[in-house]
Amino acid sequence: MAGVDLLNVAISGLQGSQSGLDTTANNISNVNTEGYSRQRVEFTPLGAVPFGNNFFGAGVDVQSVTRIIDQIATLELRTSQSDFEQLSAFAGLATRLDEVLGDENLGLSSALQGFFDAIHGVASDPSSLAQREVMFHQIQAVSQRFNNLYANLQQMAESTNQQIASVVAKINTLGQNIAALNEDIIAAKGQAQGAPNDLLDRRDNLIRELSGLVKVFTVEQDDGAVNVFIGNGQGLVVGVNSTTLATTTSGERPGHLDIVLQNGSTQIDITANIEGGKLGGLRTFRDDMLEPAINRIGKVALALADQINRQHRLGIDLNGQLGGDVFTDINATSAQQARVAQSPSNTGTLDVQLRIDDTNLLTDDNYRLSFDGVNFQLTNDRTGSVVSTFPPPGATPATISVPSEGFSIVINGGTANAGDRFFIQPTRLGALQLATALTTPEQIAAANPIRFTARGTNSGSGALVSVDVTDTTTAAFSTPGTLSPPLEIQFTSVTAYNVVDPTGPTVLGSGVFTPGQENNVLAGAGLSLGYEIVMKGAPAAGDVFDVTFNSGGVGDNRNAEKLAALQTSKVMEQGSADFQQSYLQLVSRVGAQTQESLINRDAAQSLVRAAESRRQQASGVNLDEEAANLIRFQQAYQASAQVISVARNIFQTLIDSV
Repeated sequence: MAGVDLLNVAISGLQGSQSGLDTTANNISNVNTEGYSRQRVEFTPLGAVPFGNNFFGAGVDVQSVTRIIDQIATLELRTSQSDFEQLSAFAGLATRLDEVLGDENLGLSSALQGFFDAIHGVASDPSSLAQREVMFHQIQAVSQRFNNLYANLQQMAESTNQQIASVVAKINTLGQNIAALNEDIIAAKGQAQGAPNDLLDRRDNLIRELSGLVKVFTVEQDDGAVNVFIGNGQGLVVGVNSTTLATTTSGERPGHLDIVLQNGSTQIDITANIEGGKLGGLRTFRDDMLEPAINRIGKVALALADQINRQHRLGIDLNGQLGGDVFTDINATSAQQARVAQSPSNTGTLDVQLRIDDTNLLTDDNYRLSFDGVNFQLTNDRTGSVVSTFPPPGATPATISVPSEGFSIVINGGTANAGDRFFIQPTRLGALQLATALTTPEQIAAANPIRFTARGTNSGSGALVSVDVTDTTTAAFSTPGTLSPPLEIQFTSVTAYNVVDPTGPTVLGSGVFTPGQENNVLAGAGLSLGYEIVMKGAPAAGDVFDVTFNSGGVGDNRNAEKLAALQTSKVMEQGSADFQQSYLQLVSRVGAQTQESLINRDAAQSLVRAAESRRQQASGVNLDEEAANLIRFQQAYQASAQVISVARNIFQTLIDSV
């Protein structure tokens, strides 16, 4: 009886040592396997056998083969991996954007400088056709530069959308694989054969790979399955089932891909909740960096076209015609229509457009217009703040001014139903739509349409300061090539004058003149004709000044100088920046964000390495340790074999004695 017990003890020792050797060998074999967790045999003594007044050990039992894993280190690694991949994706795209905006051949700085240099050239020699040719070419060049820059950024947006779709497809594949592993793990555990360590490693590796694509949260079930959640708690994997993500073209935001969670026939938009991983980096770059950049460039284009056009209309060209638009009208019907997109779920027929009123007040933001059945509500899409609330107009067409934002909502007709929504992009297409309106260099309006002449018989010191034209749509400019009517400014004394229409003659108004300071002569006589005469000095009684149309003024550069002065005029960002400064603000902001993202990416990479090191310390295979275990189990195996030999000898002695 005692010999049989000794043999069983020895056999259990052999089996235990063999298990230890097998596990150690497996560890050594997988020393270079990525994501492999070191395994360890857990031994427990078999129940003791009573004999006489004592209990004698019955050997050893292999209780389990467990993975050595630090859950905290694993969680840290997933989190740091997710953060690093987000920052890495963002930094890579931000660097590309920074390079495009700062490139001399792609950005706007050199094009704007060349454009205004050409205007200065015309201002210095307005009669030169060569200078006008240069300016005409630069008008086309700056328009093309805006168009090309928009195309580059739009291509970047489309590429980002394609990457988002690719990442979403990969997330779906990983989710399905994790769900399949959950099923295998549940089945393996149900067979009461211990933990399926290799399956657990494979699942952890997939979850880590998934965390590199999107931020994940995991919850382990009692049956061994792991539930995986993304976004704002949306379940990607629940037990043995995986949910499908999809990308869909936004009906409200043209060219924008939304990320949705498929729940049967229902789609849940989770775009705004996506964080972490490559997908989070792509979404953040597109929504928070690229889109505002496109809007800012569009805003510069709108401001440039609007300000140049306004000033150009106040001059006359080489043919003696009033200046037209240099660039296409920013409020052309097609441009106003393109700024508003209606939701595909709208049930009403409301026709909405957007008119730009003041480019100085425009922001880089987009807006949402919604109707609750009672009122319209205009909301800033970036901040979520309500900009304006107004009831439906009584009659259409109607214009609802939003002065704080620099635009008006134009409702042409139709009706809105409760729940109808519209997405408004005031500036996004500005750079795309910028185009040259002039057709010949002779159409450049460099001259002022008003000629002011002092008669040779004048004896006083009255002199012209400036002729400021503000509106060429008044009756004064209704007849081409003529001032209607021409004027005579007749001084009856040093301090008094009449403004006379010589065709009558008719006194149109009288005013008081203050010698020694600048006087607005027409406004002082109560006249508003679309232009103003500013004089100074001390005219004498009887002095007369003639105001006529500037026929043949090919050498006049007064309007060209005003066009050139727009280069440094603070006509953007609420009067704080000129065109180039507004663009350079964008370049500086993108550069700062890019540099910050690169620094953060490098820091996050260090955290990944630290987390990986902690995981390796806990779960990685140490060859020195495994070599020691190999010797230890080998010696234990040999010792157990020796016990068997002893047991056999004892048994043989017993047989011989009998």
